Amino acid sequence: MNYPEHSHKGKVSFFVAKGSFTMKYPEHKVVVESGMWHDVPVGVPHSGSTGPEGAVSIVGEEFDEN
Repeated sequence: MNYPEHSHKGKVSFFVAKGSFTMKYPEHKVVVESGMWHDVPVGVPHSGSTGPEGAVSIVGEEFDEN
């Protein structure tokens, strides 16, 4: 599954419980594999894609109510 480029106004963190996920940033990419945690930088454009076996992840995102 592919996720188009976007950014977040608040903190976003995710834990990959199974499979893998690749985060693509303008200058680099980060492969997050099973058992790993990743913090997405606030306001930084990124896209992503699941690995060949898919991914099961837990995501936490900070929202501003305003």
